[in-house]
Amino acid sequence: MSKTIINRMRGRLLTVALSLTLALSQCLQVLAQEEPSATYEEYLSGENRGQTDAALYEVIRIASVEQLQELAAACCYDEWSRDKRVILEADLDLNGGTVEIPVFGGIFDGQGHTISGLEIRRDGSQTGLFRYLQQGAVVQELTVTQARVLPQGSGCQAGILAGKNYGSIVNCRVSGVLEGEEEVGGIAGVNEDSGVIRSCTAEVTVLGNRRSGGIAGSNHGTINNCVNRGNI
Repeated sequence: MSKTIINRMRGRLLTVALSLTLALSQCLQVLAQEEPSATYEEYLSGENRGQTDAALYEVIRIASVEQLQELAAACCYDEWSRDKRVILEADLDLNGGTVEIPVFGGIFDGQGHTISGLEIRRDGSQTGLFRYLQQGAVVQELTVTQARVLPQGSGCQAGILAGKNYGSIVNCRVSGVLEGEEEVGGIAGVNEDSGVIRSCTAEVTVLGNRRSGGIAGSNHGTINNCVNRGNI
């Protein structure tokens, strides 16, 4: 075999090797981009927040009551909200209207805005702006005022913000009137073992027969640095 042919074969092999190396490098870059760059606790502390949004969450912006109602309708499926970051961009007055988000697993960032005039009077248990906050969910920087959560029937596990909390509720404020039979709390009816309620304030008139509290009716998780200014 001539040296010319051998050199050509070597050149072709080198070209193929370089192409494979480049393709592998691009695949590794894509995988690196898809890996979460921050945990939920890092998100809450403000570290790497931009990378977290890009890597983990689809951003949904809420600026009207209609958009909040659309979000509530979409959250009837357990998995739907887990990769969503909801940003409240305006104060919303529900004016006595009912909005209940059935199940939420993403991040709801109130950005210091207020939802006022919430009223819930339906039959059943697990009642609040969020009926269930899943493990890993975050609700932060949200104020809910002039709320009237008055479930009918069994009326168990009721709160202004959450009926049952498995996630994190941070830097939130609530006020209004809350009534139920059992496990009735100003922030959450039940704070489960994975649940965290931190740096929150409640000014709620709580009316309950058993296991009632200003922050949570029943607590199995963590409540830290919270203040109750309401009557129980």
